[in-house]
Amino acid sequence: MSMADTLAIVIALAANGGTRNQGVDLPPAAAEVTIENQNGGNVSLHASRVIDYGDSGSHIRVMGSCISACTLVLALPRDRICVGPNASFGFHQPFYSNARTVATTDLGTAMEDTYPPFVRQWLKVNFGGLPSGRPQFMRYDILKRYYPTCG
Repeated sequence: MSMADTLAIVIALAANGGTRNQGVDLPPAAAEVTIENQNGGNVSLHASRVIDYGDSGSHIRVMGSCISACTLVLALPRDRICVGPNASFGFHQPFYSNARTVATTDLGTAMEDTYPPFVRQWLKVNFGGLPSGRPQFMRYDILKRYYPTCG
């Protein structure tokens, strides 16, 4: 299944009872996109933005934290992502922001399916999958094994 197809499933699941929190805080598609201190937001909007990044050929520079729905950028090919020393990805089950209750398990599973195998394995070994509650962070010390350091 293509990245766009997998993200389309995420969009559909989020629209049918997924997260309803704030909008997207990812920058628009460009040749180079820098992500720094992005806290996530609406899963559907983030998935749509990542599809835009894929279609436009954007290269992503992760220079700080990328939490929650922002982690969907990991669906992009690894050769289009670089990480800086302060890079981290914060993972948790999607939730309804108004009640802080976990959204459908299907949405969490669909989000996990967008991640590269090493991320899914890390989540499984350390947390049994996407953790509930507070985000758990994969930091630069792990990320630099899989992504080049941004120049």
